[in-house]
Amino acid sequence: MRATTLLILALLIGACSSIPRGVASYSNPVINCDAPDPTVIRGEDGLYYAYTTMRGGNVPVYCSEDLVEWQQIGGAFNPNEVP
Repeated sequence: MRATTLLILALLIGACSSIPRGVASYSNPVINCDAPDPTVIRGEDGLYYAYTTMRGGNVPVYCSEDLVEWQQIGGAFNPNEVP
């Protein structure tokens, strides 16, 4: 009985490990900069990522469709209105 259970378990583990993974791969960090305390918001046209730092200045805003490829689309404030 124990041998049968171990055989079934081994077959299940082997089957799970042979499931093909997605061809896309990524490495962390997906945004290659100092981006602490993120806020991710889902919009109708994608995901938006913003973060602030204690250094002041504008708040960079990034957009993504897949949480891996991020593109900076601007800042949260107009350049003349940065707090």
